Amino acid sequence: FAIMTSIGDSDNILLNISPDEVNDFLGEYTWEGKWENVIMLYYEFPEQAHTAIISDSDGTALHVAIDLDEESVVKELVNAILTHHIEVSDQSQSQSQSHRVEALEMENERGDTPLHFAASRGFGRLCKCIIGGNKERIYLLSRKNKHGETPLFQAAVNWRKQTFAYLAHISKDIVNLQDLVRDDGDSILHTAIRGEYFDLAVIIVHYYDFLSTHLNKEESTPLKVLATRPSAFKSASNHSWYKRILYHCILVEPLDAERTMRSNLRKMEDRPDCNKMKFPENYTAFYDFVSIWLGATIFGKKFWKKKQHDTEDPSNDNRRLLRSEKYPVGYLPPNYETFHQFVKSAYVHTLGLSGVELKDVKIAKKKHQWSSQLLKALMKRPYAAFTGSGGRPTDIVVDPDMYNVFTLTQQGGAGRFEDDEQEPDVIVETSLTSSEKKKDSEKEIDKKMTPFLVAARNGIVEVVKEILIKIPSAIHNTNSSKENVLLVAVKYRQPLIVETLREIKHSKPELWNNLILAMDEDENTVLHLAAEALGGDKPWQIAGSALQMMWDIKWFQYVKSLVPPHFYFRSNNDGKT
Repeated sequence: FAIMTSIGDSDNILLNISPDEVNDFLGEYTWEGKWENVIMLYYEFPEQAHTAIISDSDGTALHVAIDLDEESVVKELVNAILTHHIEVSDQSQSQSQSHRVEALEMENERGDTPLHFAASRGFGRLCKCIIGGNKERIYLLSRKNKHGETPLFQAAVNWRKQTFAYLAHISKDIVNLQDLVRDDGDSILHTAIRGEYFDLAVIIVHYYDFLSTHLNKEESTPLKVLATRPSAFKSASNHSWYKRILYHCILVEPLDAERTMRSNLRKMEDRPDCNKMKFPENYTAFYDFVSIWLGATIFGKKFWKKKQHDTEDPSNDNRRLLRSEKYPVGYLPPNYETFHQFVKSAYVHTLGLSGVELKDVKIAKKKHQWSSQLLKALMKRPYAAFTGSGGRPTDIVVDPDMYNVFTLTQQGGAGRFEDDEQEPDVIVETSLTSSEKKKDSEKEIDKKMTPFLVAARNGIVEVVKEILIKIPSAIHNTNSSKENVLLVAVKYRQPLIVETLREIKHSKPELWNNLILAMDEDENTVLHLAAEALGGDKPWQIAGSALQMMWDIKWFQYVKSLVPPHFYFRSNNDGKT
């Protein structure tokens, strides 16, 4: 015990401690960070120390050590617990419970075990220490806290990349539906989309594709939750002309789920800072520029190898064709697109257009790329994703042995993933009770609002178009107020959605007439809704009453140009035009 040899007078201190005083001294040493003494107590007084609660919120001394990322201390405490557990098991000669370690199952007031703590904070090595190198204590992965969250769920809800990859990998043969859904019915896919971790959501759909149709207790599918996130899509984003130029010059590749998981697993095994470049921050622009030119050589080699491989195996030509159809690149041939994107990126860095603004635009474009990729993945089964058909009911107890559904050997699309090792993770830690703190826009949506109407309400053109292509009948969806998609778009001031729907006018004029002539349950027409004053829950809030009135008038005139003249005098149920 390397740590224990440096204790000094700790032995004398422990001689004066009786078993009844262990809890008090353990709490004192833990709070003061005297880990040598804590370790000694764990070895000398296992019956008292291992299950002693320091405080209701913190749990045991092991909880606190994990929370502070004291890796060496955690290893010593776990070793003390396991040593005592083996001794007790040998003495009792009981095999039925010998695999369960009570001290590692201790909970704080939220029901979190030490493994929950390690998973939610992203300490993958500590998770491995607790579970064991040979997965001896993997049963701890199925333990839930008071919100019904497993350690895997907490790693996902906080998007701890490496920890999630590790826990998902070791549980591939035992994970079941219960491990991926908490008490409020939200799955890890719901929480990933709600937290706007779209790279995680793409990974989840790849490995746990059955979750794409899962309904929570509010009867929301992941597609419906995605439709409440306008900032995730380009159509609902508003960049300045300068940032729009940067946006089109930045290359963001589609996310390769399998490669990302492998990369995160490798990172967990590496030292934390082994891959970080050692240079001053003011050298960043020069480093980025050099990286672009070095990347050209790397890309060239990769392309030549790919070309040789395709020559040997002609079947890969078809795969490349399919991939080019999946990720269209405009009018250039697929093999020219890499060079085209390289020139644009080099141009940006040559002009010195880097720094915070470039990083912000790159983050935004990644989010848009991944959310669009997620949308296409969800819509592979359009009807099921739209209605939740096939999703497991959340109020029915599921037999854990019924659903061994996860495998890392599923067939996945190939592709090159741009590694983000040099970029800090942009992570906003979500509360474990996030179901109680959902955004107002999501709370106010009635259950009859389909994902199509929700997307129209929030001005997400990409979702509206994708649903119209895959489920044309969605055009007739109405909410509980009998408002169709056009009425919803007009009510919530979404001009891009209205313009998207106007495209129907040329191909299907009768369908457009049905939309424009529709009325809600109070017989309000599109003109009535366009004339309504904007409430606090609606978009398009403009600073200043005068400007707000000007925009309201412009909006009314725009909608007025869409309707026939006799609509001007139509009255609703209140007798108002």
